[in-house]
Amino acid sequence: MSKLMKRISAGLDREIAAIERIAKLGVNASDLEIAEAMAEYYVSVLPYARAKARGRVSLSIHHDVSARSLDPPCPVEYDWHDKNTVGIITTDEARAKDWAIRAMLLGYAVFYKFRPRKGGGGGSQGSIQDWRNRHFDVGFGPASICTRR
Repeated sequence: MSKLMKRISAGLDREIAAIERIAKLGVNASDLEIAEAMAEYYVSVLPYARAKARGRVSLSIHHDVSARSLDPPCPVEYDWHDKNTVGIITTDEARAKDWAIRAMLLGYAVFYKFRPRKGGGGGSQGSIQDWRNRHFDVGFGPASICTRR
């Protein structure tokens, strides 16, 4: 098996473990526990990024920092911005994880891509509140009845 295939296989095992960790979170999980589990999922894609984009992964949030923006200053540091998105580019797992946790605890949904400002690839687990809404009936009224059990 080639080095690349071993790295991708190890990355896949890590990604599966991260997904299982997220799936085991219960209704009483704290915001920090949810953010840490989702951040682990985001850094689990780094082996794929190393294979596809020279080791870099880009994490981003939606926050408008343009001159005409009415948004307050961005509460997390960022390496790049484009339209209504800011983010970081890194190969450092600790930095990626810390950034994702901080952004999620501030209420943002974190997105990942293998190449910033380019279409395709990546995805998101959403914000902490999105995760709670998808997995547990935390809404109000008949329109919020959870059908996923």
